[in-house]
Amino acid sequence: MTRAPSTTHWWWMWAAVAWTAFVWVGRIRNALADDTLSTSGLRGALAMSVVSLAFAAVVAGWAVAARREPVAPSGLRTLVAVTLVWTVGLWLVRIYDIVSSGRWGGAFIAVHTTLGILSVALWAVALVTAPESRSEEIPRYG
Repeated sequence: MTRAPSTTHWWWMWAAVAWTAFVWVGRIRNALADDTLSTSGLRGALAMSVVSLAFAAVVAGWAVAARREPVAPSGLRTLVAVTLVWTVGLWLVRIYDIVSSGRWGGAFIAVHTTLGILSVALWAVALVTAPESRSEEIPRYG
């Protein structure tokens, strides 16, 4: 017998999507306002932001579609896992770049390390609580 995900399980997925949007829309805003960024630096900031937002948007789209179906899409858990792997890799590289550049103080490093840890943690919990297969029922809302 398979477990039916509760609304709490879906809450974690939506929290990860919302947090990702918050972090990377903020990064886009900051990058566009930063006159010290080189053209390649701006492109890199925009690229990592857009890819992260795209992953979150696809997860959100699948979650919305799942609300209309009696069972979870079969690839949703895999998509969340891929998003988690992307997030881990991105933040490892990002934090390494911030720390190794020597440009930033302790507060900046602490804030970005916290952003990375929260991002990874939310996607990890979303993965653990995501429906496993099409055989799992999704709670109906409204």
